[in-house]
Amino acid sequence: MTKSPGKSGEAPAKRTDWSLFVYGLLTPASVLMLFLSLPGYDLWFFAFVALVPLFLILQRAKARTGALIMWLGGYLFFFLAFSWLSHLTPIGWVLLAFYLSLWFLLFAVVARRVTTGHPRLPFVVGVPVVWVAIELLRGVTVEGFCWHYVGHSLYSQRLLIQVADFSGVYGVSFVAVTVNALLAWLIHLLLQGRRRRRGALLRAVLGTIYTVLLVLAALAYGRYRLEETRPVAGPRISVVQGNIPLDVEDCAKTFTWRQVLERRHHIFDKHRRLTLGLLDVKSDMVVWPETTVSYLEGEKYGREDYSAHARKRVREIRKTIGRPFLLGSVKLVRGADEDAEYNAAYFFPTEDGPFEVYLKIHLVPFGEYIPFRSVPWIKALIEDFMPTGYEATLSAGSELVLFRLKETLFATPICYEDTKPSLVSKFRRKGAQFIVNLTNDGWFADTAELDQHLANSVFRTVENRVGLVRAANTGISAFVDCTGAVTSVLVDERTGRRREIEGVLTDTVFVDGRVTFYTKHGDFLAWTTVGWVVVFLLLRAGRRWAERDRLK
Repeated sequence: MTKSPGKSGEAPAKRTDWSLFVYGLLTPASVLMLFLSLPGYDLWFFAFVALVPLFLILQRAKARTGALIMWLGGYLFFFLAFSWLSHLTPIGWVLLAFYLSLWFLLFAVVARRVTTGHPRLPFVVGVPVVWVAIELLRGVTVEGFCWHYVGHSLYSQRLLIQVADFSGVYGVSFVAVTVNALLAWLIHLLLQGRRRRRGALLRAVLGTIYTVLLVLAALAYGRYRLEETRPVAGPRISVVQGNIPLDVEDCAKTFTWRQVLERRHHIFDKHRRLTLGLLDVKSDMVVWPETTVSYLEGEKYGREDYSAHARKRVREIRKTIGRPFLLGSVKLVRGADEDAEYNAAYFFPTEDGPFEVYLKIHLVPFGEYIPFRSVPWIKALIEDFMPTGYEATLSAGSELVLFRLKETLFATPICYEDTKPSLVSKFRRKGAQFIVNLTNDGWFADTAELDQHLANSVFRTVENRVGLVRAANTGISAFVDCTGAVTSVLVDERTGRRREIEGVLTDTVFVDGRVTFYTKHGDFLAWTTVGWVVVFLLLRAGRRWAERDRLK
């Protein structure tokens, strides 16, 4: 059977499948550039070209080959990008990299369908739309893990990231991926036959104009938003960074009760010593990081109420510093069948009055809970690869809680909660005027995770036009204004280090009265990309079914 010629009378051009040797060169090149573009390595300009080799393969390889290479590239990238997770859970590192790589596979399959055949979207349009849809979906499914989006690599480019106040970080990803798609498409056209290039010249020009206008529009919008910014000085806050080293193997060991109490006293006394150095520093609140003090509620054995003793020591600090006190702890709730533990932020606004509590809502997979723990094979993996005695059994809170400081409302997302765009926008809609993130990244030692966590949180400030204060155990403690500028960072003055150091940082957090499109509508624009992809796939399916009916 012969194929019908196209409208021009030409037979459809066949895809040229390159050799495995060429794929073996291009795939690692993409992976390496993606990896080096991440915060901590900071070769951010690679974000505009890193995907070009993979996108070129996607166009020139057969469908199955392209999808397989995209999956392999995704796995290698996430394996490298989350290498710091090996400090906490090696099996979680491998499983997370595998799970996230499946989204690269899905991207390859969907992008191929959307940009080939009839009807189809231009490669420069279809690929960024599908990419953003995939980034969104992998961030909202199975508790989500909103890390290592393409846009995150550009956190330091203030002019470009201002679009996040209506599109979220996804808009920044869209711009960068569009540039990648254009470059890959132009190279693909150059590699085609001369006659095919002549037919595609107009489309190449239009694609280039579209991409240039998109980038210029994003930059112009960024300049406009930066020029109109009029932040107001809010409270002055002091952050204490104790630099307490953490190791999962040590946490899994069996200690005597006396050793446990000695360690707790050591941690408390170290933070107390650093805090006393703030007595002559003018500020409106002192902040300690996540889980600095153990069990401010619920820890009572017989006649001994250890939580009451811990609260007494905290109130003594509160009385000494003479200002509101915010710190991280764990809340223990005794139950008839089993106890529940919550990662919590405790706020002591007055010396003797009641304290207020926020319970962490979004828990960290493998760190605070084990996904699908009841599944037999996952349970077996945990027993084989996790240290004996290590447990991740925290419970999740459910209520958005705001605290008040000098008539200013603020929220306290804990640990990775500041990487959840939807959660922070909910806090903002409820009335939060600035954010204080309590985190403990000590599990990851002196790795790029600390830089990547900070970079991720920068986007929450732009999305919602809120100031951010970060109180971290081992770093990076910092202040970020409502335009995404990191205004101050705790740095060792002698070495210049900002990871694994101790010290205090005092600065002013700024508030901004603007309520953004993103705050009001969340990921609406990102969800439209999902809608466009679904509608387009349905149209393709409908056309295919209609052709089958016609042939019958």
